[in-house]
Amino acid sequence: MKNLARITFILVVLFLFAGVASASSSSLPAFTITGYTTFYEFNVLPNGHVQFHLTAQGGPAVDNDAICQAIYGAPCQAVCWGVVGQACGVSWDGESLGDSFMFEEWGVVESMD
Repeated sequence: MKNLARITFILVVLFLFAGVASASSSSLPAFTITGYTTFYEFNVLPNGHVQFHLTAQGGPAVDNDAICQAIYGAPCQAVCWGVVGQACGVSWDGESLGDSFMFEEWGVVESMD
């Protein structure tokens, strides 16, 4: 039961996020992505680790208020502003670039024991 609570906490943290990505060239600055999880699944492995798969998106071209209303109970931009404090999408140095993003991620999270 203790591990289930930890797993649930990890997944809640993954639902809403702000991430920082750096460009491959050193001449391009780092940028921030702010968005919301649109799909997730997880599997507790026999060793106690958690294997996950999620998709996330954010920004004008992909904001889907029907998804955000169904999952979070609010329009997408309200979710981003309310939780992260900035608009959904891609920004640089705190300034929105008006761009959108979508990504899919797989991984394994180690047990917190």
